[in-house]
Amino acid sequence: MKKVSVMGIVLIITGILIAAGPHSIFHVCSSSMAVCNKTADVEIYIGLSIVLEGILIFFIRNFAARLIFSIAGIISGLFTILVPTVIVGTCANPNMACNLRTKPALIILGSFTILFCIIYIIYLIIKRKKHLEEGMMADEK
Repeated sequence: MKKVSVMGIVLIITGILIAAGPHSIFHVCSSSMAVCNKTADVEIYIGLSIVLEGILIFFIRNFAARLIFSIAGIISGLFTILVPTVIVGTCANPNMACNLRTKPALIILGSFTILFCIIYIIYLIIKRKKHLEEGMMADEK
């Protein structure tokens, strides 16, 4: 039976939540001119890049490729956090929906993405090291 890449599935689901969330689940403000709508639009592209990284991790079995896509996931997760907090921002009023729901949700999802990518990188390195040690042991016999 073929092993399923759980990390790929996690990134796909997280990317979908980041891309669709600000417009559907944790809504931004209703005004189309609000800064938070621009944040939500930017997050669509960041979320889609995370989905693409998840799909590539799911299907590609190469160690180096998975490592690179995991690093890209960390960068995408970082941008998920930076867009509503620093780069684009949200509405100035702290009681607006974007500040009460959207911003915290994106920070949590971005942090989740970064955390899981770091854990996956550690897993890949340990797995690679173990695989190389087993190869050396076989050569010694």
